[in-house]
Amino acid sequence: MENRKSKTSQNNHKGLITCLKIFAVIFLFVFILLLGWIAGIIWLIFFRKNMASDPDKQKKYTIGISIASALSFIFFIYTVITAPPSPTSLVLSTTSEHQILDIDSDYIINIEYEPEGASLSSVRYIVDNSKCAKITSDADNPSILILHTTGEGTINVTATKNDVTSNTLSFEIVDSERIEREKNEAEEKQRLEEERLAAEASKQAEEERLAAEASKQAEEERLAAEASKQAEEERLAAEASKQAEEERLAAEASKQAEEERLAAEASNQTTPETSSSPTSNTTNSTMVWVDDTAKRYHKKNGCGMDNAYQVTLEEAINMGKTPCGRCYK
Repeated sequence: MENRKSKTSQNNHKGLITCLKIFAVIFLFVFILLLGWIAGIIWLIFFRKNMASDPDKQKKYTIGISIASALSFIFFIYTVITAPPSPTSLVLSTTSEHQILDIDSDYIINIEYEPEGASLSSVRYIVDNSKCAKITSDADNPSILILHTTGEGTINVTATKNDVTSNTLSFEIVDSERIEREKNEAEEKQRLEEERLAAEASKQAEEERLAAEASKQAEEERLAAEASKQAEEERLAAEASKQAEEERLAAEASKQAEEERLAAEASNQTTPETSSSPTSNTTNSTMVWVDDTAKRYHKKNGCGMDNAYQVTLEEAINMGKTPCGRCYK
């Protein structure tokens, strides 16, 4: 097992060395193509004379190095002439209608530049808040940038190359799903609160209605009680007044009877004995109606009596009864 790991490590080491050798050969080849003419000129000026002892060898090296230097210089001039110029103006624009972007989304940013055909290969695109977004260029079209949002916040996007800097695009990145969810929660909370307040208002209105009905009923009962009390007082007053009137009439009748009696007695005293006998007979012969429970005597039967019977007026007066107010009006 250890031998296998060691062999794998050696193979990886050899692969790395091979890659470095290939890179060095390519770099050397490019260097020779672009800047080999400089080395050739240096050799012709400073080191050619060191081969003066062997003119044939010096001649061969001089011709070969001169040809290689000339080809390298021509390739250098061609590269410089055909290389695209650097941009002198950079302008960023976006296809988004709003400056508020949604999280975890891709947006296109266009880059306009001058002069036409300038190279954008070394342009740096800067996002000042890397936690919120990152920007990459389209592999097929370097004038199109892809802005990928990763977090909420505010970002500024600029492009720069050498001393040329573009305008700045500012965006606010939000989580629209979270905002919509919070909005729905707030609306639901408001709806529940409104329903609770409406229920409380309805309950309070019902309680006030019941209280008003109870108060109205209590007032009606109080007025009915007062009316009943007043009617009872009026009835009692009427009965008291009736009884007082009856008592007054009875008193007047009694007074009249007493006066008649006194008058009769006075008449008896002044009249000869022969003339008083008819008056006494008249008093004794006058019949009235009484019963055992009533305090009045009556001229006729059935005037408020149950078990009436007849006695003389003198007997009724001796029984302490007074005349009826209705019978002796």
